[in-house]
Amino acid sequence: MSFLSGANKFRKRLGGDWGGGGSCEYYNACDSAGYVSTPINTTGFQRAKSGVAYIGHRFFLKGGNHVQEFSSNNLKDSLTSGMIYYVQLYLSLFNSASVATSEIGIHIAKSIDANSIYSGNTTPEVINQKGFIYDTLNWVKIEGQYKAKGGEQFIVIGCFNPSPIDTILNSIGGTLSYYYIEDVAIYPINAPVSKAKTINDTLICKGNKISLGLTQVEPKYKAEYEWLWYKMGKEEDTLSIEQFPVFKPDTTTIYVLKLTDFKYDITYDTVIISVVDCKQPTSLKVYPNPTNDVVNFSFDSPIPKGLHIELFNILGQKIKSLDYKQDYQHNTVQLNLSTLATGLYFYRVVIDEEHKFVGKIIRI
Repeated sequence: MSFLSGANKFRKRLGGDWGGGGSCEYYNACDSAGYVSTPINTTGFQRAKSGVAYIGHRFFLKGGNHVQEFSSNNLKDSLTSGMIYYVQLYLSLFNSASVATSEIGIHIAKSIDANSIYSGNTTPEVINQKGFIYDTLNWVKIEGQYKAKGGEQFIVIGCFNPSPIDTILNSIGGTLSYYYIEDVAIYPINAPVSKAKTINDTLICKGNKISLGLTQVEPKYKAEYEWLWYKMGKEEDTLSIEQFPVFKPDTTTIYVLKLTDFKYDITYDTVIISVVDCKQPTSLKVYPNPTNDVVNFSFDSPIPKGLHIELFNILGQKIKSLDYKQDYQHNTVQLNLSTLATGLYFYRVVIDEEHKFVGKIIRI
């Protein structure tokens, strides 16, 4: 399997940028000077489609040489002969553009022949089919399929037509067609896709740890996914980027998983982890007492593990013995006396084989 995924990988390895008009720009929110920052920079305003960065370069300059700028990169792995790949990228025209172009191509090759591209003798394997890209607000997807010859290792993006058709948008600024580029990816069309999945809402005892992840991604594809875990409403505070993180919440918490796959599609899932104090009860209230049928045993903490209630008559003979399941959500259990004769009875509460509480009950 071979990918050019992770737009940031593409943008961080732009040593191959070249062209007849200058060099491509790499825009990132970390640029404190603001020249190539996001979302505001010297060419306009555009938010990153994913992450905090994108690249940009000239596709066309009216009256100039058709070769302006190209962005290039090596693929993660060489392509497999005969395999059909899906190819995608997203474009957005910069705000001050006077010219839009439709001549947008993606070239996939074993090696880069700069002379062939410069002279207009290279035909891109994937060509824009959406006409002129005018949108300066949204990201427009360019996509296509490509059957690999085998061994392809490079991708080049740009205008490969020596006589491109242009459209004048307005009379402001130069006759320049400049686009931002985002989320470039190449992947087999049959590549399995996983979505964000967490465990079901769960109750845990305070002080315990819990693993939340359920998304299954084959190990060889794991590097093509990005996990982001955070608390509901606090996406800026990343808790983990692991596939199966382990958390130890002190209070009831809603966790969110944001999963970005190799296509840059994002899915979400949430899980509520309710935290309760599972310490053994230290006090007990028995009511109503006297009673004519049901009596409640109410503890000062949730029903613990190993709860057992025994009932004795006045002669000390055991006449009832009931086991109760651990219950994080409730602190009260019931004992039905409706079948017993009126009179005085004694109860004993046992927790984990330890006698914790004793007392009297009157049946009327």
